[in-house]
Amino acid sequence: MLSKRINIKLKILFIMLAVGFIPGLVGMASIYIMGKELFRQSTAEDLTHITLQTAANIHTIVNKEASKGMSITQHPDIGAMTLYSKNSQEQHNLSTKNNLRQIIKQEPYATYLIYDQTGELVLQLGSEIKIPINNTIQKPTFNSLTKQIIIGEPINSHSTNGFYLPIYTPIYSHYKSLNVKITGRMVTYLNIPLLLKNIRIHDAAETRHLNLITKSGTLIYHPYSSIGVTVLSTQAINDLTSGNKQSVIDIDEHGIKSLFTLAPLSSLFKTDLIYSGSNSLYIIYSKPTIDAILPPIKNILLGAAVPGFCLAFLLILSIYFALNKIVQPIDTLKKGAAIIGSGNLDHKIEIHTSDEIEDLANEFNKMSTALKASYANLEDKVQKRTVELQTSCEELEKASKLKSQFLSSMSHELRTPLNAIIGFSDILTEEIYGDINIKQRKYLNNIHQSGKHLLEVINNILDLSKIEADRMTLNLRELIVDDAITEIQNLVTELSFQAGVELSFHAEKAPSIIIVDFVRFRQIMVNLLGNAIKFTPKGGRIIVTIQEIDKNLIVSVKDTGIGILDEHIQSIFKPFRQADGSSSRNYEGTGLGLTLAKEFVEMHGGHLSVKSKFGEGSCFTFTLPMLSEHPIDIHQTVLAKPHCT
Repeated sequence: MLSKRINIKLKILFIMLAVGFIPGLVGMASIYIMGKELFRQSTAEDLTHITLQTAANIHTIVNKEASKGMSITQHPDIGAMTLYSKNSQEQHNLSTKNNLRQIIKQEPYATYLIYDQTGELVLQLGSEIKIPINNTIQKPTFNSLTKQIIIGEPINSHSTNGFYLPIYTPIYSHYKSLNVKITGRMVTYLNIPLLLKNIRIHDAAETRHLNLITKSGTLIYHPYSSIGVTVLSTQAINDLTSGNKQSVIDIDEHGIKSLFTLAPLSSLFKTDLIYSGSNSLYIIYSKPTIDAILPPIKNILLGAAVPGFCLAFLLILSIYFALNKIVQPIDTLKKGAAIIGSGNLDHKIEIHTSDEIEDLANEFNKMSTALKASYANLEDKVQKRTVELQTSCEELEKASKLKSQFLSSMSHELRTPLNAIIGFSDILTEEIYGDINIKQRKYLNNIHQSGKHLLEVINNILDLSKIEADRMTLNLRELIVDDAITEIQNLVTELSFQAGVELSFHAEKAPSIIIVDFVRFRQIMVNLLGNAIKFTPKGGRIIVTIQEIDKNLIVSVKDTGIGILDEHIQSIFKPFRQADGSSSRNYEGTGLGLTLAKEFVEMHGGHLSVKSKFGEGSCFTFTLPMLSEHPIDIHQTVLAKPHCT
């Protein structure tokens, strides 16, 4: 598994990187945010200037064409031509056309059409015009002609020629000294795409382009797109045409985010010409923001950031190499401390930096020397204490063996006279050798009972000494459970009756046969029942439950006796102990019954436990595995939980 620790050099390097680069990044972000707006304003001013200049250039061309139209209409032959009948015009038109071509410079974007007073076309100069001229345009009522030059609304040719801008010029006649009157008109059609191609202004990247639109947003001219589409949103057009904003950023007709500026065109004509269109005309310049704003910001950022970051990198690199001289002694100190920590107290840390790190290394060396001396003394003390403990253990083991031997010997020595006392007291009580009075019988009974009690105590002590000396063995055999319970019930029924305690057995779920040492099994049951009877007040109850659960014999002895305090539960299974030392004054006994019961249960591979509440009673439960007649391994036996209810 990879370590997640970072050494001190890298930590300091990261700190230096943060100190060096974060302010630079913040500065770059500030330059970008502020510079973006500044360059947007600068670019907008540049585009606005170009837009206004373009509108002025268009106005100049229109004025020039209007002046040219005036010159044509003032030609003497033109006025006369509009008075001739259609049959007499052909030869005259040819000579007039030739004369006009000599005196008028023909522009490629202009077409001149001359109409007589009836609205019939009598002369055309320039390229053939390709627009659907309806009767209203081609044959206007004669009364609608005015004495002023009128610029009409752009006309869509619905072809590749795009839109035409018409200029209507009146024709006056002075023929044969007639009164001056309007005898016709001339319409100059300016092809907008050809006209604007002559005044387009390109930047180096050719990303800026000119549009001619109406106030409703309809595209009349675009150098790269189809006409008739909407080039700007209604909100953007309103902001520009109302004068609320000098420029706007919007999505153009190609779906590109662009910067737009606007200049009015039709309003310029009002100074000297009349614009009759119902929809105002505007010149719009647009340039993608990616070309208008970002390149200069990028240039500034690169020009300022690259040298700054290079300088910061060199500075951090210099600091990093300088750190090696500081960190190297620390690394030496770390390795030396690890060697000392591994147990090599003879290792000396050699650092000569004449600073606090050298002082720290010297303290480590002093510490290792002191530890070495302390370990040497500690080893001597441990060795001495080990010898003392070993001697004490041997003496204790010897004393334990002597105690067991003494108890065993004394038990055997005491059992012989006790058996004689019990036997002779039985003979005397049966009056085999003569009659005895009531007082003598009472004393003999006391002798007999005391002898049996003392023999029981001696037997218990002998059993305990055998267990401690590992000389106790079990005599396993098949046992009929019902017979064993009946025998045990007969042994304790009289005792419970004398104590005034109700005793009941429940063995409905008990197994029929179990393999145990019957003597020890009976001793376990008698000890538990004897304790329950002894510590249950008169009128109390004892319930014995025998059942089979998960191939285990579960026996519980529940009483309504005095109970046991929680702090005394663990001590009741120790030899010669009762729950409370003061109990020995009220309840007779040596305190070996529960100890022997627990030992015998565990020798069978079982477990003895107790649940008790002081003042309400106790429940002792032991579990014996129902195994075959083989040696029992306690550690491999599955112990069941107590079944006290």
